[in-house]
Amino acid sequence: MVLLIGCNKEPQPVPVNPTVQSTKSESASEPLLNYNDYNQLFTKMVVDMNLRDHVQVDKTTSVNIVAIEPEYSFGKRKYLTADGEQSATTTQRRIIYKEKQADVYTLIDVIYTDHSMGKDMIYWPTQSLDIYQKQNKLKKYDQCMLAYNNVLINITRISKNKPLELAGMQHTIESVTDYLSHYKNN
Repeated sequence: MVLLIGCNKEPQPVPVNPTVQSTKSESASEPLLNYNDYNQLFTKMVVDMNLRDHVQVDKTTSVNIVAIEPEYSFGKRKYLTADGEQSATTTQRRIIYKEKQADVYTLIDVIYTDHSMGKDMIYWPTQSLDIYQKQNKLKKYDQCMLAYNNVLINITRISKNKPLELAGMQHTIESVTDYLSHYKNN
């Protein structure tokens, strides 16, 4: 069970304790996935990963090169590719699922990076802001992000008609993390 806690208070500054040392990242012991490993992970996820009460309705099937202004990537690249140049090494792929009994879509984005963040949940925003009470549209959208070494997994759930249930995102996160925990790069 996951409990999301929100607070509408202004954030307070956190005092810095100079005696606290940063700990060594677990990612140091985890090897980076090379680009071929990333491709293999995505391909296997498309075939093997199932979400409870969902059916897969679409997936990235071809090279999708996105050109960007270099300043959008702080000058690092011109294309969203592994080498930053116009090549077939796209760094973003997507699998789309639809709930069998509801008009809810779940988008799983698999994003290749060249830096590891270890294995962790790194983003799941609270919906406790006042705007969520005023705008029902926002209750029909939920998102979180996981890190799997140097691959980011962005999970987005969108409902057409009614507010999303927390349990739906919980089941999705559980399915994805369970799949990745047992994934073997063979």
